[in-house]
Amino acid sequence: MTQQTQADFFNVPGELVYKGKAFKVRKPTQVEQAQFQRWLEDRARAAVDRADVDESRRRRMDADVTASIACGEYEYGTENCLKALRTPAGLARLLSIVLADQAVTPQMAEEMVEQHLMRIAELLFGAENGDPKALEATLTRLGLPRDFFTSSSRTPRSASRRKKSRR
Repeated sequence: MTQQTQADFFNVPGELVYKGKAFKVRKPTQVEQAQFQRWLEDRARAAVDRADVDESRRRRMDADVTASIACGEYEYGTENCLKALRTPAGLARLLSIVLADQAVTPQMAEEMVEQHLMRIAELLFGAENGDPKALEATLTRLGLPRDFFTSSSRTPRSASRRKKSRR
């Protein structure tokens, strides 16, 4: 069995082992994609309900969320969907939907994602004691660019300021 990366979870059929049991992970069906979309929509509505704002502001926020839903901004594959899938909560929710036919509960899916992320962290932090070539190989195995930690888009703002001030 090959090690699946977080990016591969749903794009490449495979297995995810959890507590000694193998679960078959696959691309979500259209019905499952719709269930995830509905979860995103409900999550947006719940955020409006939780907001500590006056009633007028709450109505505007609710109207904005409703308009976003009507425009399809929470559909499967959209930017909002992809952002949610980059979070442990979003990944766990989709995993629980896809694996529901294998008796996986949302709580189990959260534990599976946590376990998977811990394995990724172990690989990254244990990559040959900071050997750059080993780290590049690990990032490649995880489906990430080899320069993931060194690309300019990931440079902290304060570091870029220091570079400019030295010129």
